[in-house]
Amino acid sequence: MKQAEEEAVLGPLRERLAAEVLLLEDADLKKLERHRRTLETTMERQLAIFHQLRAEMANMTTENTSETQALRVMLRLVK
Repeated sequence: MKQAEEEAVLGPLRERLAAEVLLLEDADLKKLERHRRTLETTMERQLAIFHQLRAEMANMTTENTSETQALRVMLRLVK
C-alpha cells in the first residue's frame, strides 16, 4: 500500500519533470532544425559522391585488377 501511495505522489511530479525537459525554447528548436538540415545536406552530398564512385568503379576496365580489387574491398567495408 505504501508503494502505491508513493507512486500516486510521484506520478504528477514525473509528468511535470518530463514536460519541462521535453519542452525546448524556440531558439533551441531553431538551432536543432538548422543542425538537422546541415546534417541532411552533408549526408546527401556524401551519398552522391559514393554513388558516383560506385558508377566509376563499375565502368573501370580490368587493367588494374589489383588496384580495382583493393578499392572494391574498401567499398565493401564502408557498406
